[in-house]
Amino acid sequence: MADTNFLLSYFTDRNLIQQKIATKYIESSFEGKSTIHIPETTLTELVYVLTSVYNRPVSEIKLMIHAIDRTPGIFIDGVDLFQIFSLWPDPVKDWGDALLAVQSSYLNAGVLSFDRAFQKQLTLAGILNEKI
Repeated sequence: MADTNFLLSYFTDRNLIQQKIATKYIESSFEGKSTIHIPETTLTELVYVLTSVYNRPVSEIKLMIHAIDRTPGIFIDGVDLFQIFSLWPDPVKDWGDALLAVQSSYLNAGVLSFDRAFQKQLTLAGILNEKI
């Protein structure tokens, strides 16, 4: 199970020793020698840190996530990336909100939010939301 720091070390040069170690694990998965699971919470934190701390553009982050998702032996758990990428960053601007929107769609449940901008984004996406 990979945490956010593991992925940050892999995708950035913040710590070259950790990057080298993370790369070995990723390569081991690619070669079929091991598996790595990445929970949805890790991806949510990864997106947040890459955008807010490292100022990486969303397009670059999407490529990173796609690359990891296509790596044999790596499993992203609890996330339908196709559905999230169909919403994020347009019309739903925030990764966490896009995740919530996808989950609410699966449950056919309306989203309860006081965030008017998010409500508008949900409406544009055709997702139920309660006007509260």
